[in-house]
Amino acid sequence: MAEPNKNQLDEPETLGVRTRLWGKVSDTAMGLLIAVGGVSTIIALLLVVMVLVATALPMLQPPRIGDWEAAETPEYWQVGVEENSLLMWGLKKDGEVEIRPLASPTRLLEQIEAPDFTAPPTCLSLSEDQRTLALGCADGTVLTARIQFSDELIAAQEASPGMKLDEAGIEIDGAQVFRQFDRRSIQKIWLESWQWSKPRKVSQGAIRSIDLQTRQGNELSFGASQNQVLAIAEIAPATFELSYIEFSEEDSFTLVSSESTSISTSLRCRSLEGDFVRCCLQSEATQAIVAWQNGTLDRFSISKGRISYQESQTCRAELESMEPMTGRQSFLCGTNDGRLLGWTIARSGITPEEEASDSDGFVLTLHHNILLSDSKITEIAGSLSSKIIAACDDQRSVSLVFLTADQPLEKFRFPGSSRNSQNAISLSSNNDRLVAFTGSQLWSCAVDLGHPEASVRSFLSRIWYEGHERPKYIWQSSSGSEYSETKLSLIPLVFGTLKATLWAMLFSVPLAIATAIYTSEFMAKQTRARIRPLLELLASLPGVVIGYLFAIVIAPILREHLATLIAGVLLLPFTYSAIGKIIEAPVMQTRFLRLRESELGRLFCLLACLPVVLVLATWCGQLLEAQFFGGDLPDWIAGQDGLPAGGWFLVLLPLFSLLTVSITHMQSIRALLPSHFWTGLTGVAVMLFLGVAVYGASWLGSWGGAKLGWDLRESLFNSYQENNSLLVGLALGLCVTPLIYMFAEDALQAVPASLRYASLACGASRWQTMVRVVLPAGLAGLVSAIMLGFARAIGETMIVLMVVGNAPLMEWNPFAGLRALTATLLTELPEATKGSTHYRTLFLAALMLFIVTLVVNTLAEFIRARSRRKLGSL
Repeated sequence: MAEPNKNQLDEPETLGVRTRLWGKVSDTAMGLLIAVGGVSTIIALLLVVMVLVATALPMLQPPRIGDWEAAETPEYWQVGVEENSLLMWGLKKDGEVEIRPLASPTRLLEQIEAPDFTAPPTCLSLSEDQRTLALGCADGTVLTARIQFSDELIAAQEASPGMKLDEAGIEIDGAQVFRQFDRRSIQKIWLESWQWSKPRKVSQGAIRSIDLQTRQGNELSFGASQNQVLAIAEIAPATFELSYIEFSEEDSFTLVSSESTSISTSLRCRSLEGDFVRCCLQSEATQAIVAWQNGTLDRFSISKGRISYQESQTCRAELESMEPMTGRQSFLCGTNDGRLLGWTIARSGITPEEEASDSDGFVLTLHHNILLSDSKITEIAGSLSSKIIAACDDQRSVSLVFLTADQPLEKFRFPGSSRNSQNAISLSSNNDRLVAFTGSQLWSCAVDLGHPEASVRSFLSRIWYEGHERPKYIWQSSSGSEYSETKLSLIPLVFGTLKATLWAMLFSVPLAIATAIYTSEFMAKQTRARIRPLLELLASLPGVVIGYLFAIVIAPILREHLATLIAGVLLLPFTYSAIGKIIEAPVMQTRFLRLRESELGRLFCLLACLPVVLVLATWCGQLLEAQFFGGDLPDWIAGQDGLPAGGWFLVLLPLFSLLTVSITHMQSIRALLPSHFWTGLTGVAVMLFLGVAVYGASWLGSWGGAKLGWDLRESLFNSYQENNSLLVGLALGLCVTPLIYMFAEDALQAVPASLRYASLACGASRWQTMVRVVLPAGLAGLVSAIMLGFARAIGETMIVLMVVGNAPLMEWNPFAGLRALTATLLTELPEATKGSTHYRTLFLAALMLFIVTLVVNTLAEFIRARSRRKLGSL
C-alpha cells in the first residue's frame, strides 16, 4: 500500500484545532456578553429604585424654622403682606397706612393719610385675599379700603444702570421693589392704589366685630354692634342694602329688614350673656358664625340680604380667638385650655321635623380638636394657599399645624419673655416666611414646611375633609377652586387597582386553567402543537388595541345584552356538563363512540355547544329582565325601574350555584349514592332538578330580602356606568389569559408521564388521573402561573385607562368605574408640578407598584423553579 500524503493527515487536525479555538472564543465572548447584560439589567433596576426612592423620600423631611430677625417699626393695628412677600403694609390705630419692604422693614416707602372718621375705629377685618379692609367705628359706621399691588416683568437690560441687587437679589428704588426673577428678567412690585370708601351707617351702637368678604365685585359685611345687633350689609358702587337682628330679650330676637318688617323668633333657650369674640362669613356668604366668649357658636343663614337664626353649638370651653380657614369652609377657635377647635358647615339629611322648622339643611360640626398647649390660644393665622395653621398662645409658643390631618408639624417659642404682648402673627402667601408683630417690633423668620400633606395618615387613613359629612378616602389632586384642599389618599387607587385585577382574574383564571388542562391532558400532541401557537398569539396583542376594542365596540354591546352575558356565564358550564353526560349515557355510547374518541369530534361537540348556550342565555336573560328588572337591567341598576328583589337574585343565584356544585362534588355525598346516579341521562335529570332548586331558592331569597325592605341598589348596585369594572375585567382578562395559559400548561407538562401511566394502569380514567394525580403534582406551577398573571394585570396601563371611567370610587359595585394606579401615573404625572407633593406622591405610588410586582414575580418564579425541581426528582 502507498503511504498517505502527509498534508492530507495534517489538514483535519489543523481544522479541529481551529474549530476548538473558535468555539472557545465564541463561548467566552457570549458568556461575557450575557454577564454584561445581566449585570446591566440589575444596575438599571437598582437605578430605577434609587430614582423612585430619591424622589419620594423628601416627603418625610420635617419642617425647618430659620432664625428670628427683629426690626423696629411703629405700633400697627393690622398688617398685611402682598402676594410676592416683598412689600408689607401696616395700619395704625388712627387709620394711617404705611408701606414698607419686608426685607428692610425700617425703611418707609409710602405713607397714606387716614380717612375722615366720624368716630374712632373699634374693630377691623381683612378679606381672604388680603385686598380689602373693613373698619367698624364707634358710631356704627363701616369703612372699606381697596388695596391693590401690581407687579410686572422687565428685561434686565431695561433696568436702571445704577441698580445694584443685594445678595438676595432685591433692590429698593423709591416706592418700588425690584427682584431678580431669572437671568434675563427682573420683577417690579409697587402699590398701585389704596382707596377708602365713604362711611356707611350699619348700626346705632358701636361695631364690636366685623367680617368682610368680596363677592362678584361687591362687598358683603357681617358684624355685631354694642347693643347686640347682628347686621349684614351689601355694598355696591351705587346701592347699599342692610338687614340686621336685634336681640330684644334674653330668649328671643327681632329681625328688622330694610323694609322695616319685624319677625320675632325663639332662640331655643339660648343665653346671650358674654362678649363677642368674632363673627365670620362662610365662603358663599350664605352662612354666618358668631362666636361668644362663653364658648357658644351661633349659626345664621343668609338669603337675599336677610338673615335667620339656625342653631347654636357649645365648645365646652371659653373662646379666646376665632379665624376662618382658607376657602371659609371651616372656622378655627382657640380656647383658654390650649385647644384648637375646627368647625365646618356640612350638609345634613333633613328630617320632617327640621323641614317643618324651616331648617336650611346644614349643620355646624366639630371635626378638629387638637391640643396644642396648656395656655390660651390667643392668635390664629391661616395660610392663603394651604391648610397650614400657625397658632400662638399667651406664653409665646407658636405651633404649626396641618389641619387636614390634625397633625402638629412644629412647635417653637417666640422671642421675648413677656406675656400677652403679641399683636398679630401671619404666614406669607407662599408659606416661606412667618411674620409676627409685638408692640413696635417686627419679627420674621424663614419657614420651610416641606410636604405637610404627605404622611402615613393622609395616604392610608380616612380624613375628614371640608364640606364632607364624615371622614373618607378621597383622591383629588386638582380642583376647580383655588381654595380646595388637595386630597391624596392612595387607598382609592389601590382599591381600584385590586378591584380591576380581581375581576380580571375571576374571568381569566378559570378559562386559562381549563384550557391548559384540556390541551395538556385531553388533546393530541399534533393538535396541541398547532393550537398552542395560536393561543400564544393573543399575548402579543397590544393593550391599546384591546382597550380601544372594548371601549368603542364592546361597551355598547355589553349595555344592551348585560342580562344575556350574566345568564351565559351561569349556563355555559351547565350546558357543557349536560351534553357530556348525555354522550356518556349507555344508550348513546355505541352511536357516539367514534365521535368521543375522535379529536375533531370532541372539538365539534365543544363548538356545537356555543350556539345552544347563546340561544338559552338570550331567552333566560330576557325572562329575567322581564321578571325582576323591569325589562332593562342597566336602567334597573340606575334605580329607574324594577323591583328591589332583582338585586338579591343577582347575588343569590351565583352563590347558591357555587354552593350546590361544592356540595355535590364532596366525596362523602357522592359515596352515599350509586355511581350511575351521577352519569348518563340520570345525571342530566339530577342536574336539571338541582338547577330548578337553585333557581327556586334564589327566587324565594330575593323576594324575602325585598319584603324586608333591603334594596341592594342603595349599597352594592347603586349606579351603572358604560365603562365599568366588569368591562375592564373582561378586557384585562383577555390580555392575561394567554399568559396564565402558557405557564399553566408548562406546569402540567412538567408532571412526569410515569405518574399518568401508573394511574391509568391502576384502572383510573383520564379525568380521574388529571384530577387526582396531575393537578396535585402541578399545583405549585399553577399557583405560580396565577401569580404571574396577577402581576401582569396589576401593571397593565392602556387597557385600564381606555376602558374604565377613571373615577376614584370606593365601591364594590361591578357596574361602577374605578381608578387604577397605572392609569393615574400615566394621566397625572406629565401635568404634575415638579417637586410638588402631588409629584412626589405619584412617584411613591410608582414605587409601591414596582415593589408589589417585583415581589409577586419573584415569589412566582421561586415557586415555579421549586416545583420543577421536585417534579424532576420523581
